[in-house]
Amino acid sequence: MNFLTAILLIHMGEENAFYVLDAMLSEDKYLPEDLFDPTLNGLYCETHVLNGLVKERYPKIHAHLTRLDVNFVLFATKWFMLVYLNVFPMETSLRIWDTFFFEGYKVLFRIGLTFLHMNEAKILATTNIGEILQLFNKLGKEVFDCRNLLKNSFQIRRFGRKKIQLLRKEHNKPKSPAAI
Repeated sequence: MNFLTAILLIHMGEENAFYVLDAMLSEDKYLPEDLFDPTLNGLYCETHVLNGLVKERYPKIHAHLTRLDVNFVLFATKWFMLVYLNVFPMETSLRIWDTFFFEGYKVLFRIGLTFLHMNEAKILATTNIGEILQLFNKLGKEVFDCRNLLKNSFQIRRFGRKKIQLLRKEHNKPKSPAAI
């Protein structure tokens, strides 16, 4: 949470930064309330949603990541907990933040899906989990064309809060005793 606070303090006064951070953490439009909770259930839930969206929209990428036993938590933690800070160059990250404050949390999924789709060939060429993680770190630092990233992310059709909420409920439904 310190990165979120720091970027807010760089761009606004303390009082405004406090209220913006409060809104990010408490309003349903932005981050799940349990994202930073000690159990990290909110993080696991968001990565579950991303996993489901990738499986639905980009089955080749999903199958490849599954085959390599890549858990989405390994690469998407920074995506959700830092709202893409330290993932992309600063200008790109700040443009994502602008869109995030206007559109809300679904932008985080749009950006993740777009990033994966734009790099599908490179992702499919990897042979192990280490390569995947290095690739994501390297490719993220090369996304200087924030306009193209955002434009492509908003070309994703049939995408909305209802689908995200459905996948969140699926993740959070109580587990049967047999499943534990």
